[in-house]
Amino acid sequence: MDFSTENNQYIKPEVSIVSLIDVVLLLLVFFMLTTNFVLQSGIEVKLPQAKQALTKPATELTVTITQKGKIFLNQQPVQLGEFAALLKQRIGAASGNDLLVIRADKRVEHGKVVQIMDLAKGAGIERLAIGTQVKP
Repeated sequence: MDFSTENNQYIKPEVSIVSLIDVVLLLLVFFMLTTNFVLQSGIEVKLPQAKQALTKPATELTVTITQKGKIFLNQQPVQLGEFAALLKQRIGAASGNDLLVIRADKRVEHGKVVQIMDLAKGAGIERLAIGTQVKP
């Protein structure tokens, strides 16, 4: 019996990269299919970027219009005639950062909401938002 190493050729172990690539691609596909993508509802737009932050935090006011047409500014009842003056008083100096959220009952006439929006713009509000509920 000859156990010499001179005539024996050593086989060099190799790692098969093809199998590794297959596993990595399968993992990639698995995670892509199981990931929950969070999408913002609404119209798709590319928003601009800014380096500067707002110097003054926005004042957020809420106007609520009930089904019967009653108007509330931050939970306080207001008459339509005094709405613009009271709104000007609440926002103080026009900063352009103030936000008015309009929460109108879905049965309120469209004209009433537009009238409130017009009065708010006249009072110096630049940003308006419509309050909604998420559909179940």
